[in-house]
Amino acid sequence: MMKDKGDSEHMLKSLKIRVVLSISLIIFILIAYSMGWIQTKGI
Repeated sequence: MMKDKGDSEHMLKSLKIRVVLSISLIIFILIAYSMGWIQTKGI
């Protein structure tokens, strides 16, 4: 984590961005899988 000399607003904004990007990536992967863009293959 970053050390921000008490600037928790900046850290909160960074955390929000990371959470939104993570959720967006998961949703995109689920949509791509359901539409057939991503196919699983057995080993």
